[in-house]
Amino acid sequence: MSQKNRKGGNSSPAHLSGPEAKQAIERFIENRRFKDAMKQAKILLQREDSPENRTLLEKASVLRIEQLYQGGMHSTAAEVAGNLLETGVRNPEILRDLLRLLPALGLGTQAFTLAGRVDSPQLQQELTARTADQAVLHPEKNRSLSSELLQGAAQVRSALQALDAGQETQAFELLKDVARQSPFADWRLFVRGLAAFRRGDFPSATANWDRLDPQRSPHRIATRLRAIEQAKTAPADQMVTGVDLQALEKQVFGEPVLARLAQIDEAVREGDWGLIMRLLPGLRHTLRRVDVTFAQRLTEILVQPLADALPEYETNEFDALVRDFCRVSEPQAFDPHMNRTKAIFYQVDQGETEQAIEYWEKYFADLEEIESIPVAERQAMRAFVKFKVGDLFALLAADALDDMEEFGEDPDDDVDDDDDFYAPRILQKRAIAAFEESLTLDPTRRETYSLLKLILDDWGRPDESAELARRKLQAFPDDLDALQQLGDYHFRRDEMGESLTYYERARQLKPLDEALFYNVQNVRQGLARVHALAGRWDEGRAEWDQIDLAKLEPQWVIGHMARRAAFEFKAGETARAEDLILSQIETLAQPIVFWLELSIQAARYQLPESLQTRFAVNFQKDAAKKVVGSTAVRLADILGVHVRNGIEYTGRDVHVKVVVDYLGRAARSRFSADDYVSLCRFYSLFPSLEYQLDKTVQRAVKKYPQSPDLLVFAAKQDLTSGRFGGIRMAERRLETALTILQQPDSRRNPDLEKCIKELLTRIRNQPTSNWTLGGMGRPFPEPPGGLSGPDLDEMMDRLGEFSSPFEMMKAMMGQVLGSSKSDDDPDLDSGRPPKSRRKSK
Repeated sequence: MSQKNRKGGNSSPAHLSGPEAKQAIERFIENRRFKDAMKQAKILLQREDSPENRTLLEKASVLRIEQLYQGGMHSTAAEVAGNLLETGVRNPEILRDLLRLLPALGLGTQAFTLAGRVDSPQLQQELTARTADQAVLHPEKNRSLSSELLQGAAQVRSALQALDAGQETQAFELLKDVARQSPFADWRLFVRGLAAFRRGDFPSATANWDRLDPQRSPHRIATRLRAIEQAKTAPADQMVTGVDLQALEKQVFGEPVLARLAQIDEAVREGDWGLIMRLLPGLRHTLRRVDVTFAQRLTEILVQPLADALPEYETNEFDALVRDFCRVSEPQAFDPHMNRTKAIFYQVDQGETEQAIEYWEKYFADLEEIESIPVAERQAMRAFVKFKVGDLFALLAADALDDMEEFGEDPDDDVDDDDDFYAPRILQKRAIAAFEESLTLDPTRRETYSLLKLILDDWGRPDESAELARRKLQAFPDDLDALQQLGDYHFRRDEMGESLTYYERARQLKPLDEALFYNVQNVRQGLARVHALAGRWDEGRAEWDQIDLAKLEPQWVIGHMARRAAFEFKAGETARAEDLILSQIETLAQPIVFWLELSIQAARYQLPESLQTRFAVNFQKDAAKKVVGSTAVRLADILGVHVRNGIEYTGRDVHVKVVVDYLGRAARSRFSADDYVSLCRFYSLFPSLEYQLDKTVQRAVKKYPQSPDLLVFAAKQDLTSGRFGGIRMAERRLETALTILQQPDSRRNPDLEKCIKELLTRIRNQPTSNWTLGGMGRPFPEPPGGLSGPDLDEMMDRLGEFSSPFEMMKAMMGQVLGSSKSDDDPDLDSGRPPKSRRKSK
């Protein structure tokens, strides 16, 4: 290639002397070619490691980091910043500039470490404020910050969410203790102003927002919100908050653009997609002439509202609208053939699932050829695509199973015929294959493990689910969920030695976890039974000796004594066993609980029939007496543990019948919220007891409306009952439960929080007929250039930073076209039940 055809026409500094090379690097910087400047500065530093050359590299690197961040390539910017931190920054002024960038890249902890090298209280204060803002805007990037900052940011986000839900009083209450000197004081003012702004009380909003620090994110967001409000009433040719829109348009585009954007915005609200398709070609040309990313941004803004509108159209109109949009819109850099966009459109309708799979597969092939995306990121994106393919095949499998049940066909009669695309087993096989390929591409993607486990459990494949957990442990050796799952799996298979190994590993991670403690005690008791059945009495007694009775709650001591008595009977120590029984019977007001435990253990230890009959008779005799509410709950807990873990034994059906009858007679007893949780958990184990479960849930949630556990049970009933409005009611209950759990004075329950979040994701991301299968849509890896949208996180981030007229015009495009989707949700599953337009198969 001739020298004049090289980029920019400048000579490469690699072939220049020291002074000439430095001048060339400065020209790169002057022309904003920071990547080239940084590259050549590295070469220059390798030739001569001098302070001057090092400063030049540091300067180019910081400018490149800022350029990448402003361009939306946050992950790449963080990577460059990490490399610079490894080599070190010696120039104090450049270090100051770097410190101001690090919080926005999720490197706040590193920034605080470096700040000690700069003797400037003002810089320390500014850094704390910036880090606090980023902890609010992007908590997922700042998990390593101090607990004080993370807790303050969580309070601010909870207040904003409460305000978004219309709970203004709760929002104020969450921030009432924020001190004036706190880095979150500005956020307190912002929340109060935002509440007034939403009420239309603009003087109160202004009074709060005028007190904000102009250098902080709350002030920038408030300024944008006020500009948008003023723009609604001000003539287009007038100044809005100090911004001359006409001058800005002329400076950037050379012609009016916002008026056409406003036309598109109005057409979106009216659903006039024909007008939008006529306006797009010319507008796309105008935007592309200035910067192709403007046209790509317009495409991204319109994808969500079109995806929402498509289910309303018949098949031919649906296909034509998708085809026209992809023809007149600017393709994204990471979606050059619009296959990802088409996949998003077709997956919003149940009847188009196969078409969505086809386009995701095409996009999978596209990604292999997009060299502008780094290899590691491209690999993660391809893994996500296979994740989506597996998810959609799983939905098809669920539909196929539903169809077979509707027509009275037995799914077990399904034949493994590779030519039958719609056979449930074939669809399940393809779903699993897609998930497996996703894990091969990215073994560290936790979401894939979680969804595949959920699906395998739904399909009744515990062995495959356990094998998946083992693979997950290879990628994440300290994954608590996988350890617990494998402990449960081996426990249900009566493989107590293996179960104990996994539970003890889990306890090492969470030594204070009460549930894990009881799991270990149960497994040791089970291991003692295994030894007893094999005649290994010494080994069995050794397991009993390791059980710490002093730490067991009184109600669990009963079960321990019943198991120990059964062990002694099996070992031939009848007198010792009888003493254990007598010691319990004499102390219990309701010995029925102990007789149930003894009846179960007599069957499991294979004791003589005479003993089994004796315990069973005593149990049924006490069951016929007057019922006691607390006893009913304990019986449900004891029997429920065995049923839940799939433990079969002789006489279990009789025990179920007696306990269900006892619970029915105790239904009007006074129960606590925890008691009701136990009863609901027991009834939910038996499909035949759906009526009893529903009645119990309704009674419980009416009496204890602030119990998160009961709200979750009620939400599950709403989802499965088929009642009108059940989906939305379930969503409201789950949101309420999550709000209660996240209050500062609430008893934390991470497992329940996780369950609620998964249910909410499944409700919002799936067609209503398929919610039970899962299909939890996950964030797409951030594409080069980034996206933006109007949800809480991204609205604040997008409106917060403008470094040039171009950046401001990007944001104004988003303001005029008010409906776009979040950066973190490119799947664009709206959560709204689409109309089914299933094509003929």
